[in-house]
Amino acid sequence: MFQLNRRGLTVAANEADFESLQADYERQHLVILPKLIEPSLLETLVQKIERAQFVFHDTHGVLSEFRMVDSGPTATFTFLVSNPAFLRVVERITGCRQLGQFTGRVYRITSSADHYSEWHNDVIGDRRVAMSLNLTREFFGGGALQMKLANSTELLSEVRNTGFGDALLFRVSKQLLHRVQGVEGGVPRTAFAGWFLEGDDWLAPSAKPAELGSQA
Repeated sequence: MFQLNRRGLTVAANEADFESLQADYERQHLVILPKLIEPSLLETLVQKIERAQFVFHDTHGVLSEFRMVDSGPTATFTFLVSNPAFLRVVERITGCRQLGQFTGRVYRITSSADHYSEWHNDVIGDRRVAMSLNLTREFFGGGALQMKLANSTELLSEVRNTGFGDALLFRVSKQLLHRVQGVEGGVPRTAFAGWFLEGDDWLAPSAKPAELGSQA
């Protein structure tokens, strides 16, 4: 339906498709965009990530994970999803206005490293919508995103984004809390995740990072 590639964004969606996505997001506070990254480009980037070094990171008792040291693939993913045309798509689906860029990191969680994620809301600065792009080839156990109201113990949503290259968008709000369940079994979970920020468009029309350009 939506696919980011070296040339920009390809859209194969009609008005009914947008209305369905809008309704899902309004009801569940999340939506999955299948195969968001063009397969050959995704393969090139994931091969780099599979060879990359990861280091342990703990965020003030909220979550812990391994984070990738190499900034190249992260910069390329950031450039791709900050495409102004894709920002307009995210705005239309989520109802947010004036999204200007995306900021994120590549992380990995495993069942053997005591990684954890406590309930939190991601409300910092200009963050408006969160996204997690699955970079795990194999099927992994656990790792579900859970969401609930801040004043409740009842789950509103629970979803496992296991499709290779699929992107999960979810709402950032003081009224909502979320966490990611631990991974189960021997397959680690790797993802590119972060937030769409409100503001002016970050990318000039001529912008192209060196890594993306070298693959064209």
